[in-house]
Amino acid sequence: MPLFESSKQGQNDRTNILIYGSIVLAALAGNASIGIKPILVGSYVEFLDLSATQAGYVLTAEMTAASIATAITALCANIWDRRKIVFVALVIILVGNMVSIVASDANILATARAITGIGHGAALAVTAAAIASTAQPDRLAGFNTIAVTIAATSLAFITPQMQKIFGISPLFILMAIFVLPSLLSLKAFPTYKPLALKSSQAIKSKPTLNNMTIIMSIIATAFYYLGVGGFWPFAEQIGKSIGMSYLQSTQIIGFATFASIFGAVTATIIGNRFGRLYPVAFCITAQII
Repeated sequence: MPLFESSKQGQNDRTNILIYGSIVLAALAGNASIGIKPILVGSYVEFLDLSATQAGYVLTAEMTAASIATAITALCANIWDRRKIVFVALVIILVGNMVSIVASDANILATARAITGIGHGAALAVTAAAIASTAQPDRLAGFNTIAVTIAATSLAFITPQMQKIFGISPLFILMAIFVLPSLLSLKAFPTYKPLALKSSQAIKSKPTLNNMTIIMSIIATAFYYLGVGGFWPFAEQIGKSIGMSYLQSTQIIGFATFASIFGAVTATIIGNRFGRLYPVAFCITAQII
């Protein structure tokens, strides 16, 4: 009997690894453009001769579409089949990046990036819902952050080097490549089972939040991302404004992204040992400084 239980436990562990791996791979595809926003803006200016303002508008089109798609998907993630959502999102990301390669002007590029943003937003929302549904969401979120940050760091270093030879196209090709591993692992992506939450015991055990807590959390998150989103996409342009080349600016961005891996690792290690208030307050203070 113990041997049977051990074998069953091992099988469950392998299943969980496949599920978690599928979630992280989908998150990598969904986050592919978000971690390298400065590279996007810099590439539009460097290789397509757009102004920084035009590049900002193109990025705004993508991020706006991503935000809307995230909101809609988040509302429907417990209704629709999550695996199908991921598949559709990955196909949209792939198509959007392929169209971006052949875009001939800012308007076509903005349209292509908006299409891509829909895929990114949907993928981000459904992977967040999937992480929240696991037994250890804090730890999986930490591992996911580490993986996403490593991927963004790799893109920040690799993309400019390839662009020296092939122009802007490696930017879109590399983001599209992130879709392929996720498609291959899609069978392991967890589907939502609403019946599992319908028992009265499950409903009673669910924690509740008052409306003010929810509202303040949304406001705080919005201001945080307004600050990050307003500065980070133009980090490369800020470097150029003080005389750095495109390659020098992107290398600094790469090192900055690499440094954030240590923050993600630290968060994974400490978990919620010190609660969340003080670690979050410390991190925000460090960013302000």
